[in-house]
Amino acid sequence: MIDINLLPKVERKRVEIKWLSLLAIILFIGALVLFAFVYIGKTSEVTSKKKELQQVKDRVTIIEEQIAELKVIAEKVQALDEEHKKLEEQKKVLNEFLSTRLVWSDIIANITSLIPQDKVWLTNLSLRKDDIRIQGIALENKDVAQMMVNLKASPYLSDVDLQEVSKAEIGNNVVREFIIVSSAIEAPAGREIVVSPPERAQEGGGGPEE
Repeated sequence: MIDINLLPKVERKRVEIKWLSLLAIILFIGALVLFAFVYIGKTSEVTSKKKELQQVKDRVTIIEEQIAELKVIAEKVQALDEEHKKLEEQKKVLNEFLSTRLVWSDIIANITSLIPQDKVWLTNLSLRKDDIRIQGIALENKDVAQMMVNLKASPYLSDVDLQEVSKAEIGNNVVREFIIVSSAIEAPAGREIVVSPPERAQEGGGGPEE
């Protein structure tokens, strides 16, 4: 079968123009639809990226706040650490002081326990570093000698030496004034030394007489 277009040329051109116009409109509308889809897609993507960026910013803000809090805590910890060090230093100094006082108190108590009763009296006791100077009076030379024996037996003292002894009068009585020097020995750490006074010389016992 053969189709024969019987329309005049002018009409054919009009029909072609209409179809071309319609096609152009369809293409334009299609382009607009396509552009709309692309725009919507890009807008949605941009919106999503903005949300992600805002979330990241919020997270960074939270982290910065946490870092600021940690800095405050770190400063407090550092301050507490410095305070702890100061307290430890004070504790060390105090322990040394108390240890020294305890040692000297033990030495003084020991010396006092070694004095022959009713025969020897101390008039002065000088403590300087490790040096000890004992001054006193005794009824007789043998009492001074017994005092020397007692002091030499002390675990707290070393190099006990009778530096001076002389006669003196107190009222109507003649007594002996003496000076004894010695060095202190610190008690061993971790051990408690209990010193009992040595037996005192009996009256009439051996001792130097002038």
